[in-house]
Amino acid sequence: MGLIISIIGAAALLGWSLDLAQPQRVALGLLALPPSTAAGILLAGLALSLAGVSRLGWLRALLAAAVCALGGLMLIDVLLARTVFLDALLVPEQARAELSSPLPNVALALALLGLSHLLLLSSIAWLTAVGQAVAAFVALNGLYALLDTTAAGLFSLAEAGPAVVWPELTLIALGVGTCLAEPARGAMKVLTGGGPGGTAFVRLLPLIALVPLVPGGLLLQAYAAGWRVAGLLPASLALLNLALFWLLAAAMDRYAAGRTRAMAETREHAMRAEVLLRAARRLNAQLDVKTVLEAVCDTARVAFAVPFVTITLADPQGRRLLPGASAGLSPVAQAALGSVPRAEFDALVAAHGSPLVLQDLRRLPAVPNRRALELIDARTLVTAELRWRDTLIGTLTIGSCGTVRQFSRQEIELLCGLADLAAQAIANARLHARTEAQALANAHLVAATDRRLRKVHALHEIDSAILTSRSRDRTLATVLEQACAELDTPAALVWLAEPGTSRMRAGPSTGTYTNWDGVTLDLRNTPLLSQAASTRQATWRVGAPETLGGPHLVAEDAAFVAAAPLMANSTLLGVLEVFDRTPREPDAEWLQFLMTLAGQAAIAVDYLRALEDLAHANEALVAAYDSTLAGWARMLDLRDHDTAGHCERVTALTVRLGEIWGLPEWELTQIRRGALLHDIGKIGGPDAILRKPGRLTPEGRAGMGQHPTNAYEYV
Repeated sequence: MGLIISIIGAAALLGWSLDLAQPQRVALGLLALPPSTAAGILLAGLALSLAGVSRLGWLRALLAAAVCALGGLMLIDVLLARTVFLDALLVPEQARAELSSPLPNVALALALLGLSHLLLLSSIAWLTAVGQAVAAFVALNGLYALLDTTAAGLFSLAEAGPAVVWPELTLIALGVGTCLAEPARGAMKVLTGGGPGGTAFVRLLPLIALVPLVPGGLLLQAYAAGWRVAGLLPASLALLNLALFWLLAAAMDRYAAGRTRAMAETREHAMRAEVLLRAARRLNAQLDVKTVLEAVCDTARVAFAVPFVTITLADPQGRRLLPGASAGLSPVAQAALGSVPRAEFDALVAAHGSPLVLQDLRRLPAVPNRRALELIDARTLVTAELRWRDTLIGTLTIGSCGTVRQFSRQEIELLCGLADLAAQAIANARLHARTEAQALANAHLVAATDRRLRKVHALHEIDSAILTSRSRDRTLATVLEQACAELDTPAALVWLAEPGTSRMRAGPSTGTYTNWDGVTLDLRNTPLLSQAASTRQATWRVGAPETLGGPHLVAEDAAFVAAAPLMANSTLLGVLEVFDRTPREPDAEWLQFLMTLAGQAAIAVDYLRALEDLAHANEALVAAYDSTLAGWARMLDLRDHDTAGHCERVTALTVRLGEIWGLPEWELTQIRRGALLHDIGKIGGPDAILRKPGRLTPEGRAGMGQHPTNAYEYV
């Protein structure tokens, strides 16, 4: 398009240079094209023809600047009612009277075209979008100016001659071509990106561009009344209309992209929940620190597909981090591992943030255990802190060897989740170990040791309930039973927070006079629950039922009540409340174990919520898989009409036979899928064999006999 327009401008300029009348008019029946306009069209067409040639960008910029300057000078001369300098140069003085002066909108359009090309050469996205909008304005201005010219010709042929036809047509072509010169950048990216907004915009484009024809009808009436209205107003209206619809299309595309990201995040959450579920099952089954550390290393190495994993544990004083366990290190590298001063580790965290990500160890001047890391050519390290009750008890580190690896945000979050589980398991194992050690070392503390063992057993029972039960109420009922047994209280109740509100809904309870399930309370009306939720600590009160706060305590005739928050990842999930009908004063150990039980209850609520999300995702995956198999069978029916429904009949008979034999449901599911696909290999057979009437030839039977092999390869 750019070359054709350049030829038009060059032909007119050649006509003026050689004093040839026909080239000046471009086509029969038109008036001569002014030299200035022809020169602008020539330069703009050349700039457009170079739009796809990146190595000649400098030449395109030079041509664009020339067009912009020429249009600006033409506009100044036209507004000052002077003869355009280029027309004065090429047109004889006696012929200037017959030469029509360039229209102001033509001069303005040429200047804007040059500016548009200069903006399109920029690498900044919004400047490219502005350049495309300017080009669209030029095209629309040319269109409506052409309509104005036609309308004027209906009423006064003396005012509007055909000389303006060529400039307006070329401006339309130049504007459209410039707008489409960068289809994958700027505003055009929305239209060519394949999103729903861009698709709708392209389909509605004719209507969007022609909406300003309504004011165009009013222009006809204005011309009839003797008014002169330029094409600038409808062009501006059309450009505004395009801009509004483009913004709507961009918003639709952003919404679609957001939904895609949300679905991807849902899948990532399901994967992370599955990994943490497997890790929790394995870790909660261990009560020995060494076994826990080995299980964490093995789980992390498999989950992240890394060559090595290391764990450090803080010394009792918290001044140094000592080697705890590792996986994937050579014996020499293991021997080279040493303790790391806590101050050195804190300095690295302060410099690089937590979790600690060291992208390329070769570029860092000081790294702990550099000798051991150099032996295995470690390049990237990611370290998550093992914290228990806001105390650093160790670190969990994964890394790459040989090459730098970019760990994703989801992988880092999963590592932090695994570190939290490991810290919980280490703390439980240490608690178990300390309890057993105290029971063996001091006979005078048998009662206390037995109490702690029972608490550990209670925690283990709760952990087992979390892992084996799929019902939140049954799991919480186990927590409440253990709380009443180990805290020596007759009644306990779980309040579950309603997200986004200050209300709490009663969940499972034990030992209460009334079934409070489903009853809601406002935290603002229950001081004890509100204090536990706000301070994130266990709290208690003793007194008359009316003074404890909460109508349920009056109904239960409580004289003592204690509450602890259910926290998961700094989120309040609810409150565990225990009460007694006789006054008592708990000690620090009692309150601490109440907090531990609340923590276990929070893990149960959070874990079962994640498990439900995972189950929903798995059900959707199985449904999609079965739909795909059914689609294959239907595709076979479409290929071979004579055996339509054969796969479904075979499947029904096979499943019925399996039911008669008493096969379990999971085997029937696999049998159903296999029977549905038993003839899927025929889908690769030629129609000449599948649809042949009568008996098959030996060659046909041989080809049909290949369908079991084809089915095996397809599946």
